[in-house]
Amino acid sequence: MQDSSPTEKFMNKAISTFTVEKWVQAVVCGQVVLPMIQRGSVWRPHQILDLWDTLLQGMPLGAMMMMPIKAGTPVFKVITRNIKPADAGAIALLDGQQRTLAMLSVWPGIENQLQRRVAIWVDLADEPPGEYLFRLWAATRAQPFGYERIGVGGQALSKLSAADRRAANAVYNPDGQGSDDMVPLWDTDAFMPWRATFPIRLSRLIQDPHYLDDIDTRLREKEQALERLLEARQDQECAPEIVKRLAKLKQLCTNGMEKLKSRAQQMQDALARMRSLSFPLIPVGGYLDAAANGDYDPPIAVLFKRVAVGGQSLSNEDYIFSVLKHYEPEVHTLVEGLLDQKSIAATYTANDLVMTAVRVHLQQLQAKTQDGKTQQNFRDEARIQKARFSRLAQDKDFSSAFKSLIGSGGRFQETLERLLSVIAYAPEFTQGLPQHALPWLVDRFLFDVLLAWFTNSENDPASSKLSLVRFLLWGFLSIPDKAKASELCISELERLRQVHTSFPERQLMSALIDKRLAFTFPAPESIRPIAFTPPSAEGAVLRGQSRFYQNGEPISDGAEVYRRWWNIRGNRHEHPFLLWLQRDFIYQEFESQPALAGTEEETPYDFDHILPQSHWAWWTGCTSNRLIDFAKQSSSDHGFLGNAIGNLRVWPARLNREDGDASPVAKLGLGDTQGRGPDASRMLQSRIEGDAQLMAWIKASGEGQFVDRAWDRERAIAFQEAIELRTFTLYDSFYRDLHFADLQADVNPSRSL
Repeated sequence: MQDSSPTEKFMNKAISTFTVEKWVQAVVCGQVVLPMIQRGSVWRPHQILDLWDTLLQGMPLGAMMMMPIKAGTPVFKVITRNIKPADAGAIALLDGQQRTLAMLSVWPGIENQLQRRVAIWVDLADEPPGEYLFRLWAATRAQPFGYERIGVGGQALSKLSAADRRAANAVYNPDGQGSDDMVPLWDTDAFMPWRATFPIRLSRLIQDPHYLDDIDTRLREKEQALERLLEARQDQECAPEIVKRLAKLKQLCTNGMEKLKSRAQQMQDALARMRSLSFPLIPVGGYLDAAANGDYDPPIAVLFKRVAVGGQSLSNEDYIFSVLKHYEPEVHTLVEGLLDQKSIAATYTANDLVMTAVRVHLQQLQAKTQDGKTQQNFRDEARIQKARFSRLAQDKDFSSAFKSLIGSGGRFQETLERLLSVIAYAPEFTQGLPQHALPWLVDRFLFDVLLAWFTNSENDPASSKLSLVRFLLWGFLSIPDKAKASELCISELERLRQVHTSFPERQLMSALIDKRLAFTFPAPESIRPIAFTPPSAEGAVLRGQSRFYQNGEPISDGAEVYRRWWNIRGNRHEHPFLLWLQRDFIYQEFESQPALAGTEEETPYDFDHILPQSHWAWWTGCTSNRLIDFAKQSSSDHGFLGNAIGNLRVWPARLNREDGDASPVAKLGLGDTQGRGPDASRMLQSRIEGDAQLMAWIKASGEGQFVDRAWDRERAIAFQEAIELRTFTLYDSFYRDLHFADLQADVNPSRSL
């Protein structure tokens, strides 16, 4: 291959070929760029590992697709995704962005410049899984200590267990230093993904082809680094974990060296293959610069949809944002500018923000026209589809008006900022939402209703602040199909705007209940028979989901609402309402730390079981006297109890690490053997209220040598009682703090809210 530039090769041949190394060089030099229609990095870590295994095995990479691009056209830089005018002779990548970003993710000198960090290690001491050539490990900012072992190719990675993450923090980050970004730990000699034995950074191997010539030295260097770490941690509880890792390395020295040397040579051969591996680069003609044909997209947008079908699926949100960027490149900068604001970034991903703004834009266009046909084109729709949007976007005025709407001083920006400010928790408005509650509890479709009301009126949101919060939280709990519900609400607003100046919360709730788009909302006293299990003289004692059903159907709307309150996320252990129920604590503890929508795993807190899962799950280390043995009707009843909102709290990740699998007595500070009384602060922060709860949690903690595994009837009853009491108390607090009783007489008076 001659040393001509990528542009020359592209322009002079119908199809060019590139080696991986030459392709990376072309990207680094800025000769390869991304058209504005391209989205960002969307591959998950396991897909990046699959790509690198493909490269190391020397398997075909597949063709990429390019097109010439006019000088001065706004484009993205591949590495930084900054916008710049295209240089003369630049070529734009149409298909192959995700593969290119996967290559760059570990390339020396480039990996640290990428917006999204994914580090990869090769473990020469571990058996490769299934079809893989080597054992590969990945780590990301969200999971800095790596993931569980990957299986065969194509299998998504699962997060480390909470126990493993606690242990890894204790070893590598004991003081919480750098907790906001632990990526620098990856470069330290002693660091290794938590499940690895003898990992080596792939970027280091690419940088130095001879790094594995002396595998004995590499092994000794890793041992020495761990020994230094052990010396620094020798008086800490994490020392045994370091000792274990040292023992594995020393064992390799005695009976694993031959296999290590064989794999080291195999890796060097694979790296040589990878560097020379070539793939075709297919040019696409200049016809893609043509304008749209009638009601259809411009050709580049059509092609973008088509190539996505064979790769990473293209969502409506991806497509709509991409088309807007194509017509108005400045839209990208404006959206990023909005997301620089903490509360907006906590509430919206870039795609969701654009979808909400497009919806507001359509509502404004609809309000301005009296023509029936055009008005139909601008009708409100919660989930606007690609085909409909492609017709709307043909009008240049549509995109330019959208840009004005979301720009500085635009109506959308002003209303969005004002609303988020009004519903925020503050010392003078303690019913508000702390920043970290926004990604979980502010549903986009329900918030669209608030935006629709205030964008098109001069009413002050501050006069309705409690109603706004109450509507969002009520809807989150009581509305199954929020997109459809928001369409009904917005259709009602024009009529309601004629007679109301404050947000018409009561009228919207009533309309949704009447149309069976929301469940009627029960007062706490009406659900006591569901909430509490009557005393049982004999037999099994645990009552699970059967409490909500009769003959396979929900007993009532109230029963269905309370079932959702019990666990709104399908019997998982994340309970978003706790971020509001513990709002004083959440605000004081985390408000200064950023919250980002769409990154639920990147939080400074955990959803922490009060009675740990290791005490009550299916397998607890014994075959009898388990909590499951006391199930009333179903073997899943114990899990339904254990994952109830009543058994969870929001707790700082750094403190959760200290709790481990301790009993509620220890975790809640309910007294100890030295005679100290309950820790009132921990109980208050965890929302443990009243003597009845206190006694139930103490009994549920158990006692004796096997407290984490063994159960008897009395302990099982106490556990159920503790969960039922706390679940009901939290619901009662939700009902009272938001003053739902004030609505009972006004919303659908024939039945409860």
